[in-house]
Amino acid sequence: MTTAERPVSPTDRDDTFEPPQSDGRRALLAAVFDSPVTIFAVAVIAVVLLMAVFGDMLAPYGANEINIPEQLQPPNPAHWFGTDDLGRDVFSRVIIAARVSVQVSLVSVTLALIMVVGIGLLSGFFGRWVDAVGMRSMDVIFAFPVMLLAMA
Repeated sequence: MTTAERPVSPTDRDDTFEPPQSDGRRALLAAVFDSPVTIFAVAVIAVVLLMAVFGDMLAPYGANEINIPEQLQPPNPAHWFGTDDLGRDVFSRVIIAARVSVQVSLVSVTLALIMVVGIGLLSGFFGRWVDAVGMRSMDVIFAFPVMLLAMA
């Protein structure tokens, strides 16, 4: 009897299961995080997200706390970004405003995603003239220079 014909006994089996390694994902992460610019950008985004989540706890002063005697102070240890014309701490206002900025960006991206997926589904389902109207609409939008739209 050869080894190919020999029956496999329970003691011969290897019960350790290892999922296949995803070398593509590991290679992508290595390529992305190989650049110092990318690492810096990810760190900045992480700081902004942390400020948005924990902004109320991190802000040393209230966002609208008026302190007239300390108006228009330059940056100093008490006020890292200085104060404005009403004596409000600019650093505290920036930290607390990060939450609003992140919320607005998430809501706008979510709404745009819902609209675009809906338009794509309609165009793909009905095809022909619906697809043609959608493409001509995009051609009209792309015909305008970006700077002209930004100035309007």
